[in-house]
Amino acid sequence: MRFLPMLKKTKEFPCTECGACCAKVTGPPAVVFEETGWILPNGACKNYDPATKQCMIYEKRPPICRVDEIRPPSMTRPRWHAYVETCCDFSHDMVYGLPRERKCKCPH
Repeated sequence: MRFLPMLKKTKEFPCTECGACCAKVTGPPAVVFEETGWILPNGACKNYDPATKQCMIYEKRPPICRVDEIRPPSMTRPRWHAYVETCCDFSHDMVYGLPRERKCKCPH
């Protein structure tokens, strides 16, 4: 399985597979991706497949795309996840114009 199911109890970030973070890359990933040429003119990551809303290189994605691996050591996991959830909410609203579902796989 490429992503973790939302309802599974896990210590890893609960991704809802909405694809918004890849469809419109913003923040620190945008800086990294601009330097590598991974940002398309529409703002999407070149490895993002809009038809499936998944990464075409998921297993080999860069560290900036690995939410739990880039957690600052000074932040607790719950605090980091709360911060990233807020970023996800913003990205989802920007891409889809709708609030993000947090308890299930994204229906959009």
